[in-house]
Amino acid sequence: MTEFKTQNQLNSRESKKEISAPNSNDLSFEQFQTPTEVIIIAYLPSIVKEEVKLEGNSESITLKIVGPSDSRQLARMGYYSHEVTRLYGFSKTFHFTTPVDQTRTKATFKHNVMEIRIPKK
Repeated sequence: MTEFKTQNQLNSRESKKEISAPNSNDLSFEQFQTPTEVIIIAYLPSIVKEEVKLEGNSESITLKIVGPSDSRQLARMGYYSHEVTRLYGFSKTFHFTTPVDQTRTKATFKHNVMEIRIPKK
């Protein structure tokens, strides 16, 4: 779902709240832009940072869920469940409608929420 926000919405108190995942076990994504950057929010329940890979260029960015190579690694990470492994191999590509500087992309991962910020050119 692409959502565009006005500058007033971005400056409101609501936009300054900490981002938290919805009450769901499903993956969920949001993409929107400000005057200076494109922002992608990915809700990734049951996924840890080491299982997420980003690949991109000036036209798009792809988020991939890549799992540990075997169940022993999963167990060491505390995730020994078929519910988690079913997501391995998942990928989602986000296309940009405006030129971006992919070399300055920043991503954070906190509480199963990945926030990706890509500055516009």
